[in-house]
Amino acid sequence: MMSLAYEVEAYRKMGRLERAALLEDWLHRGSGVGDHALEPVLSKYPPEIQELCGQLRRVIFELVPEAVEKPYPGWRTIGYSISGGMKSQFCALGPMKTYVNLYLPQGADLDDPDHILEGAGKKMRHIKIRRLEDARREPVTAMIRQAAERCKP
Repeated sequence: MMSLAYEVEAYRKMGRLERAALLEDWLHRGSGVGDHALEPVLSKYPPEIQELCGQLRRVIFELVPEAVEKPYPGWRTIGYSISGGMKSQFCALGPMKTYVNLYLPQGADLDDPDHILEGAGKKMRHIKIRRLEDARREPVTAMIRQAAERCKP
């Protein structure tokens, strides 16, 4: 699969400026490691899944501007924490072939009145995000806010 930088240029040439801007945002809002910090996690997934991750990422930064983003290429996830460490991680994105898992490490402790959380582990829960509009649904954003609040000192 082509690199994100190459895709940005290709989408610009095709006139798909919104898609190009989304990918460019991915390239330039890394974790401080470099412009291509997220590419190892996302490059093997189709453009639709990359776009879905981008939408979720924007939602996370809108809700929790102080979030620290850290890619975990070995796990194929992108983690979001308050202080940069695993102990303050409040969510993570796990791209799959046809959807993106929004992982909530302390999900078992969250209030879930809409019953959107999946999983039966001791603490971890997840929400399957299949469409762009799902990322901005109130139950999803409420879970992100609630998870982040529980991780703040």
